[in-house]
Amino acid sequence: MEFWHYWIMLSLLLFILEVFTPGGFVLASLGIGALSGAGFAFMGFGLNVQLVCFAIASMIVFFAVRPIYKAYIHKYDNNLPTGIGALVGKDARVIEAIGVPDQSDAGRVKIGGETWRAMSADGSSHQLEDRVEVAKVDGATVWVNKKNKE
Repeated sequence: MEFWHYWIMLSLLLFILEVFTPGGFVLASLGIGALSGAGFAFMGFGLNVQLVCFAIASMIVFFAVRPIYKAYIHKYDNNLPTGIGALVGKDARVIEAIGVPDQSDAGRVKIGGETWRAMSADGSSHQLEDRVEVAKVDGATVWVNKKNKE
C-alpha cells in the first residue's frame, strides 16, 4: 500500500468523524488538508512536503471556508422558537369569548388546528370570531392581544 492511500484513509476518517461531532467544519478542514497531502504523496513528494501541504491546506480551509460555512449553513440555527414558545406571535381565532365577566375572563382560541384556553393580555374583551395574536404562553393558557390591522 502506498503512502497516499494512508492520506485518503485519514481524510475519510476525518470526514466521518465530522458528521458525529459538533463544532462545525473543524475535522472536515483537516480532512481536506489530508486530501492535499494525498495529492502530494501521489505525485511522489517526500513526507516533509506532504505534512507542510497538509498543514497549509488545513489552515487555509479552516480560516477561509469555515467562516463562510458558519455564516450560511448555520445562519438560522440559533434562537429558533420550539414547542409552545413557537406560538408567540401566531394569529388565532376566538372561538369562545374572552374577558366576559360571567366566564371568569377565560375563553378559547384556535391556533392552527389546536384549541387553547385564552386570557386577554391587554385587559380588553375579545368576541367570537375576533382575530387575535398570541402575546405569551403560560402553561396551557395563551395570553392574547387584539390583532393589529395592517
